[in-house]
Amino acid sequence: MRQVLGEQICSNGKHITGGVDGSVLIDTDSIPKAITRYRFSGWLSGLEEQTLVCSPESLPGFPDGMRVAADGGSAVVAFYNPQSSPYGQAHQIRLADGEGLTEWQLPGSPRVTCPEILMLDGRVQVIFTTAVEGMTADERRHCPNAGSLFIADTPYTEAPPPPPLVDVSGITGSLKAVAF
Repeated sequence: MRQVLGEQICSNGKHITGGVDGSVLIDTDSIPKAITRYRFSGWLSGLEEQTLVCSPESLPGFPDGMRVAADGGSAVVAFYNPQSSPYGQAHQIRLADGEGLTEWQLPGSPRVTCPEILMLDGRVQVIFTTAVEGMTADERRHCPNAGSLFIADTPYTEAPPPPPLVDVSGITGSLKAVAF
């Protein structure tokens, strides 16, 4: 096992490009509320640069899940809001400069978690999952759609391919599975 980055509390969204000659990791880190670009000299080794994709102040909540578009130029980021709110949010963000391009509002469900971009009914759409965990009964009354799935249209003309299955045993070493 090899640790790439330490001390992350909640980091659900990841996108990796490159190879042994250099790689880039785009990562959502809920706390400290950041979407960060890491440049490595090798395959996720030799950290050379760490920059914010966009300022934390510009984010409407804690960045949670992320899915990068087919062209690699933008990503759909879901935002987790632990407070009761009339709607949750997800944004399409340009990765080069963090510019917000599209916003989706999910009624009655402020804790938006994981987006997935796919072709449905001949159109590129996004599916959002939302969370209900930790909500009090009063919060649930104010957020009636928490825990629901949502489907929305996107500005995309092409869906990204599913993440590849890659043999990383030579990169990370072996982990032992433990049965419960």
